[in-house]
Amino acid sequence: MKRLIFLLVSLSLNFSSFSQAPQTMSFQAVIRNNAGQLVANHLIGMRITILQGSVSGSPVYKEIHTQSTNANGLVNLEIGGGNPVSGVFAGIDWSTGVYFIKTETDPDGGTNYTITGTDPLLSVPYSLYSIKSANGSLWSKSGSDIYFNSGNIGVGLNNPATYIHAHGLPVTSRGQLSLSSPAGKDIFLSFYESGNFKAYLWYNVTDQDLRLQNYTAGDLTLNPYGGKVGIGTNTPDELLTVNGNTKVTGNIIPGGKVISQGNITIESSGNNVIILAGANKITVDPSGGVTIESKSVTVAATGNLNLSADNIQINGNIVGITANSALTLEGKGQANIKGSAVNVTGSGLTKILGGLVTIN
Repeated sequence: MKRLIFLLVSLSLNFSSFSQAPQTMSFQAVIRNNAGQLVANHLIGMRITILQGSVSGSPVYKEIHTQSTNANGLVNLEIGGGNPVSGVFAGIDWSTGVYFIKTETDPDGGTNYTITGTDPLLSVPYSLYSIKSANGSLWSKSGSDIYFNSGNIGVGLNNPATYIHAHGLPVTSRGQLSLSSPAGKDIFLSFYESGNFKAYLWYNVTDQDLRLQNYTAGDLTLNPYGGKVGIGTNTPDELLTVNGNTKVTGNIIPGGKVISQGNITIESSGNNVIILAGANKITVDPSGGVTIESKSVTVAATGNLNLSADNIQINGNIVGITANSALTLEGKGQANIKGSAVNVTGSGLTKILGGLVTIN
């Protein structure tokens, strides 16, 4: 197999001002074969590594390139502009010691690197450090704003996983991240998509409430992934537990069961709504019917009591119907009252009407 000879020609900076990011270094190399002939117009693969401290030091940055040599066997690269493998080029602190550049080359344009060379970086890249020192940081300036867009920002750690990553023990009752505003001003955490406002988390100072609002037609959901949600309690025992009064100005459409703390269950069965309390059951049929099932049923009114339906059926071991004033039971079809003991009492006028009236 042919052996290629690698010759480093030049290494120089390529930038016009600190505010232009990312910064890069222009790198040139001439590739020759073992006969000293130029390898011209040929695709090669290269891996560039910046080492700290020595030729076998720790790698602080690594990237790969696939480039073609020109007619003179010359390959041109921009270190800091390749495909990053590890590290952030703009994040290298050139002030911390000596650095070396390691080059690995695959003459066939792949990643089977058979040519390796390591050389010290001398004065040229340290101009990057002088630029950094003059500006005091890696932040760039745009008018009255500053920005950093060459990597992630870590607070309390050196390997941030996201654009902004804060790590550390929480401040008591404050956590790791805080937002504040001048006195009397609201606090917002806004969400954007490509510059378009989508949603926000808003603390309203006047009302002293916290609001989460979606400004799109999408849903606002709570998904505890196997846990439970509590309102007014930190020990929810159902998927949603509310400790306190609940006000609903719209409709409640049960798709399953609604269980209150008093062991009252509201559930749906077909088109019917069923209310359960222990052994007692009330079934409401929207098509026209209410059924009450219980061991003991008492109907009482301090004024007039009127029961009217196409058919009235009252069944029980003991049936008591009492009205302090007039009592009227009217079944347009049938009126049936059945029980081991039946008491129908009205202090005023008492009427039981029906096409067929039965009292047992």
